[in-house]
Amino acid sequence: MEGWGVRVETVRAPRVGRAAQAWRCLRHGRPWVNRFFVPELAAAARRMLEEGKWDVVHAEGILSAQHLARRLAVGSVLIARDSLSLAHWRAWQLKREPREWWQWLKIRRMEADLYRRFDRIMAIAPGDQAEMRRLCPGARVDLLPNGVDLENFHPRPELEEPDTVVFSGVMSFGPNADGAGWFVREVWPQVRQRRPGARLLLAGRDPSPQVAALADDARGVVVTGRVERIQDVMAQAVVIVAPLRYGTGMKNKVLEGAAMGRAMVVSPVSLEDIELEPGRDLLLAATAGEFGEKVIALLENEAERRRMGAAARAAVEQKYSWATMAERLWACYQELAGRGDSE
Repeated sequence: MEGWGVRVETVRAPRVGRAAQAWRCLRHGRPWVNRFFVPELAAAARRMLEEGKWDVVHAEGILSAQHLARRLAVGSVLIARDSLSLAHWRAWQLKREPREWWQWLKIRRMEADLYRRFDRIMAIAPGDQAEMRRLCPGARVDLLPNGVDLENFHPRPELEEPDTVVFSGVMSFGPNADGAGWFVREVWPQVRQRRPGARLLLAGRDPSPQVAALADDARGVVVTGRVERIQDVMAQAVVIVAPLRYGTGMKNKVLEGAAMGRAMVVSPVSLEDIELEPGRDLLLAATAGEFGEKVIALLENEAERRRMGAAARAAVEQKYSWATMAERLWACYQELAGRGDSE
């Protein structure tokens, strides 16, 4: 990265117990106690801001933004992506777990406090944008949708393996773990009944114990864990699925599947705020029965898979390239640059 003109600073971040972590959050003025706050990182950020002359401060997500000072002397932008509190609220509505309600309450306060510190906030999708504006009235919240690397994620039909279905994502992440379990329990038996040789790959790092337990050779379910290149695993699929039941923001797995030129079956949550057209670019399924029927239909119809995959690839080329998103971010930088000198 330094070869590209990027200055890289690293800090040692020793892990501590829960009580010690709570104390250091409170001692450093972070009332929203969380395991991601690192005092050493906050000190490094403060030192760098004092030593250097910067045009813009860019914070990536609220868990990073919490390490910056309350007042910044230069123009600042927070790439907030999705609203974490909204994600926990939806999880609470679905699962009614007290932990989700408590996380919603805590992170909601954290978000509202941090949003007020930045000149610009970038949300990933309209739903998240609306929630951020509601939490922090008066804040300027614009959209910076996810993009996809069209060179690294591209069609590779020569790697397809017959009757292979892939669901990708970080498998310790709550919505992914929940979706994997639901799909294996409620949908996969339907598929195997019609396609006994079908294989399901749950591909992604850090599978939770619940996801790891889904592996079953007899039922054709494989849990890969970390893989060298996720696109190589996705390329094996003839159908990609995204069966998320809750969550927020744009789902990269859907954009990446489209860039790979693969036919997809996705849930309404997975498609939220993504401009891909059901029936043309992918198939939408809201229930276990619909998921099963549509996955089977695609497994049995190669021509339709090819048509749908090509349409999806064309759509992301037009709307979701990284180059397009970089231009939006650069325009934001240009607007903010020098703001600190003028105030």
